[in-house]
Amino acid sequence: MKKYLIKIPQILFLISILILIGFTNGKLFNQEISSSTSKEQNIPDSLEMIVPHFPDCSFDKDGNELIVYNPDGTFRARLLFTQPICKHIKGYGGNIPFIIVLSKNNKVEKLILLPNNETPNWIESLKMQGFFDAWNGLNVEESLNKKVDAVTGSTYTSNAVIESMQVRLAEYSQSIKKKRVIDSKKLILNIFSGLVILFALLSFFFTKKFKKYRIILLISEIVLLGFLSAEFLSLALINYIVLNGLSIYSRWVIVLILLFSVLLPLITNKSFYCQYLCPFGAFQELACRLPVKKIKIGKRTSKILKRIKYFYLIIIASLTIAGVSLVLESFEPFMAFKFQYASWISITIAVIFIVLSIFIKKPWCNYFCPTGALLEMLRKPLKMLSSNNKTNKLENNE
Repeated sequence: MKKYLIKIPQILFLISILILIGFTNGKLFNQEISSSTSKEQNIPDSLEMIVPHFPDCSFDKDGNELIVYNPDGTFRARLLFTQPICKHIKGYGGNIPFIIVLSKNNKVEKLILLPNNETPNWIESLKMQGFFDAWNGLNVEESLNKKVDAVTGSTYTSNAVIESMQVRLAEYSQSIKKKRVIDSKKLILNIFSGLVILFALLSFFFTKKFKKYRIILLISEIVLLGFLSAEFLSLALINYIVLNGLSIYSRWVIVLILLFSVLLPLITNKSFYCQYLCPFGAFQELACRLPVKKIKIGKRTSKILKRIKYFYLIIIASLTIAGVSLVLESFEPFMAFKFQYASWISITIAVIFIVLSIFIKKPWCNYFCPTGALLEMLRKPLKMLSSNNKTNKLENNE
């Protein structure tokens, strides 16, 4: 019992930090704490962004809509604002306010994005792929029935836009029928991802029996949890959950990963996620298996290096609490699995550490990973974290 009680101070400390981050951003688990940080756009605030799209035109407010008139007084377009009707719909960084431009024939001309907190790389990539143009030329009914697939890797963002389109257009057409189409590809991918989690759990509890299958587990993690579904833990995800909460129904894979990654280290004092589920950790481990002469790092040097990830975590957390606007995805290599949306910084970090992994055993995991440092605090008492006087017998040396 004592080994569990000794962790209470650091668990409370971690919870306090997360709550403080929520208060800094004005919301906690999708509940608004203050409105000072909200980027929700109303019609007057958005006019200066709209005017360049309709030069020399005049505007007339009609509820949550604007009517645009040509210089000669004829009808030009109707503008539907997604806020505040779609206030409950969140992307990766919160609300994604935009305007739906309807022509005289009630056909969608284009979408006008308003300021938001989404990752600029993802937004730009979606634009380049024509995602925001998917409804152009369709009338309201056709747009409601149009099946637009969420873009893998920026699922939060694209799903939020799709749902906002449906909700806002349904509101406009006074339609109360909301269609939900099951994405069979996503369903199959989730099932296989669930099997990978089960495989990891069996490997965790029956290490010796499943040791011979470890390479299959590593490849499965890289392919399914990394490149295909992008279901992995990161500081960006943790920050998202603290601010917006998480849908158990739609994101049950990451919910399971998070649940086991927190509970198992607390109960068993053994690392689960970093050793058995992290796709980037798996990538490093495979790289380390290449038949190349390894660089040996002395115990003393290793102890010093292992402190870097805690300092790195403290710096990022401090900047976040201080209200500094950070693109958290760029501080870790995980988004490189979705390289088309990742920043060059994230890709560079990933490449450097994969190359280093050929010569040094899992350098990112052991010495630099702030997410790993956060999870490690759940299984090691603070004294062990600060002193590192003894070799940690709890580490899995697979």
